[in-house]
Amino acid sequence: MFLSITSPTRSPIAGSGAVALSSSIAFVALVALLHLIRSDLAPRGHVLSEYALGPTGWIMTLAFLALAASFVALLFALKPQLAGWRGVVGMVALAVAAIGATLGGLFAMDPVGTPMDQASTSAQLHNLGFMLGGPGTLLAITFVNWALARSPAWNGSRGMLAATAAFAWAAMVVFFIAVSMLMGDPQGGDMLIGVWNRVLVVSWVVWVVALVLRVRRA
Repeated sequence: MFLSITSPTRSPIAGSGAVALSSSIAFVALVALLHLIRSDLAPRGHVLSEYALGPTGWIMTLAFLALAASFVALLFALKPQLAGWRGVVGMVALAVAAIGATLGGLFAMDPVGTPMDQASTSAQLHNLGFMLGGPGTLLAITFVNWALARSPAWNGSRGMLAATAAFAWAAMVVFFIAVSMLMGDPQGGDMLIGVWNRVLVVSWVVWVVALVLRVRRA
């Protein structure tokens, strides 16, 4: 009689990878659905957070929580491979990114045009979520990829690690330039702010999916 023994580490890693991948797909699907049912918000000039306003806002809440879940699951999937101080910084940053995405989902922004001195508590927590999630995700991508690139097991994936990190950095820089332009000229500014916001979030999803597929293949 033969017994099938499952590796004590491989099964949890595979499970976490599956959750990260499915959560990323759920995030994309929910955002795509909102683009269809909220045709009043032109993607060019409206950021994703605006979808949280109105009767269908709960869909955007679920999308943000799915993004947070993908970060948490990715953390558990990669944890055994993240060695050294770079890996520790990457894991902490990824946890912060998950907290930021969770806050962004649970607390909606105020309608565009609301004076800063009249910002609601919900909007302030939403902004805190982005302040944690934006830099947190970028730091996670940077240090997680750096730690993995130093691992012999990831030698064949260094090009992918460099490309996903470069994509995330470029998207963040362009988005903050767009935000600065909009703050400097509220009546004009960069009317593509919605596009750059979506490119930034896409860079995060691409990173999660790319790493999960690499882990699952291994």
